[in-house]
Amino acid sequence: MKSDLKLHEYVCYSDESCTTGHDYMIIGGVLCRPDCERQFITELGLIRKRPEAGWPFEWKNIRGRNLRQYEKIVDLFFEYNTEHCLDFSCLVVDCNQVDHDRHSEGDGDKGFNKFLYQHLLKHYRTMEPPSRFRCYHDRRGSRYTLDDIKQMLNFKNNFEGGKIV
Repeated sequence: MKSDLKLHEYVCYSDESCTTGHDYMIIGGVLCRPDCERQFITELGLIRKRPEAGWPFEWKNIRGRNLRQYEKIVDLFFEYNTEHCLDFSCLVVDCNQVDHDRHSEGDGDKGFNKFLYQHLLKHYRTMEPPSRFRCYHDRRGSRYTLDDIKQMLNFKNNFEGGKIV
């Protein structure tokens, strides 16, 4: 039997504030449709008319000389957010309440992956099924391979009958 359901595609970009040594950790990111992603990146490129080599869009890099560019980036974000072409969400973790020994076999990296899973699962729970997500989390070191992390992130959802890859 052929399904009449249309597969909804989304792209998710996320990052974390820090993983150790702070009272709180934030895992946050944006979710968008692929057509909005291309358009947003094009408009973002217009704001960065002459990009500096290796200049990432990070709040710690705001200076007087590039303040107007950051203001334009924020304005562009809210324009896309108003139309739900680009949606932001985050998970705030009180690190003082985290017990990796009890819940993650003493492995903080495994604990982080559980928090990342919860952040990404929010998209799965709120978007119209059937949906596919391409998720890109910022570069971070881990003793786990990408396949290990994918398996950790997919495990519970596969168990419940869904699938996130």
